[in-house]
Amino acid sequence: MPARLPPDIRHLSNIELEKALLRFAITAEFECINAYEEILSLVRETSFRSDIIRILGEEKQHAAILQEMLSKRDNIPAAEPFKRFKYEIDPQMYY
Repeated sequence: MPARLPPDIRHLSNIELEKALLRFAITAEFECINAYEEILSLVRETSFRSDIIRILGEEKQHAAILQEMLSKRDNIPAAEPFKRFKYEIDPQMYY
């Protein structure tokens, strides 16, 4: 089933819009490497990190991948080495 944004997003609060966009990005493009970068960009700009992890929890492997990326960004030791994707992560994530 293709991912869809709500038909009229103008009425959504900032939090609702953020969650809708994350769900859309996750379901529509999670196979695409660029989607990870987009999601990480949203994560860097939000204070709702726990909500993002919870949303991703619906796809446990994706939640684990994002949690590992967040751990690396925050310089928190990750449980396993980050090897799954071979692309350059935004260096500013590490600051």
